[in-house]
Amino acid sequence: MELDSTKIIKNNKQIKLVKEVVSKYPYDLLSVNEIQYDKPGVPNSSYKTDGQNLEKLNKLINPSHEHNFFYSFSSALTGENAQRNERGEFYSDPKLPEARKLADVVNFGIFPSQYSNGIASRYKIISITRFNPQWKKFNNSVKPSLYTDARKNPLPEDMKLFDKSFTDTIVEIEGQRVHILGLHTVPAFGFGNPNTPNLQRNADQLRFLEYYILGSTSYSVPKSTPKLSRDSKIIAMGDWNVDIKDSSKEGSSVLKRIFTHLTHADSYDTPTHLGIGAFKKPHNPMLLDYIAYSSHFEKVRGKVIYPKSGQKLIKCENNLKERKTKNFVFLKKSECLYRFNRNYFNIREASDHLPIYLELKFK
Repeated sequence: MELDSTKIIKNNKQIKLVKEVVSKYPYDLLSVNEIQYDKPGVPNSSYKTDGQNLEKLNKLINPSHEHNFFYSFSSALTGENAQRNERGEFYSDPKLPEARKLADVVNFGIFPSQYSNGIASRYKIISITRFNPQWKKFNNSVKPSLYTDARKNPLPEDMKLFDKSFTDTIVEIEGQRVHILGLHTVPAFGFGNPNTPNLQRNADQLRFLEYYILGSTSYSVPKSTPKLSRDSKIIAMGDWNVDIKDSSKEGSSVLKRIFTHLTHADSYDTPTHLGIGAFKKPHNPMLLDYIAYSSHFEKVRGKVIYPKSGQKLIKCENNLKERKTKNFVFLKKSECLYRFNRNYFNIREASDHLPIYLELKFK
């Protein structure tokens, strides 16, 4: 569930939950997916800032942080071609039918830069490089116009490979240069569109990551395609939107090849996508999010943060009140009161994805 400008400005309930979750884990690098890259006039003329949302969020999470942070934050393509309504404004609620009618259906979004991603770094940023070739120029066998969007229109032949962004942020850690690779792919799901590009596009976005890291992939790519040297120090992270265990998805095979060179922060058995809501039972939980690192690093500790729910029925009667204590949250459902572990409640209400924490050291 994305973090938009309105939520950040108002420091709303979701932002406060994010703070309560993240502030428990001291960090030097923070990767955030689905954060709006703020632009003047989006969603309406009362919004004036440009590219400040990530810094604002980081300061809300840690208002008294002793270190200065540097930021790698860029505008996603999502929503680039969304249309304004009759009031000259963009809708900001994707659940509204009116909003979906005016949405950008090639790089889905109801307002520009909706699902951007960024990295906050305590380490000095040496450089930031962003890549986004035309899809068919990276994979010359793909024909985008053979796929259709949600309105059953052919996709444009010149569409970009990435709907969001692929970013290489080089930081200096203990005198050594480390490539922090940020990627949020399209979901490897069709959402009811039988002619969706998503599964192929997801796999090709991951192939770009594979080529960038390994210098090869499962097909030939243009010689101009960028790649790192094989001895590069790498930390790659993001929502890669396919479960490595799901062999029915082409992107899974790409991930398996990538993880012959990189190591994941946790086991492949721990899901990261559960849906949102403490009462909502995880439906088809999947591993979609990853932090991966090269052999230059040794894991100190790290895991997908997935606390036990501690759900317990307390009582059922009229006029029960919800409340919070240090360790528990008491919630009503119908006329019954249930108890949850507070950490579980915070995480399940803050996002439909689980966070990953990783501490590394150089070998």
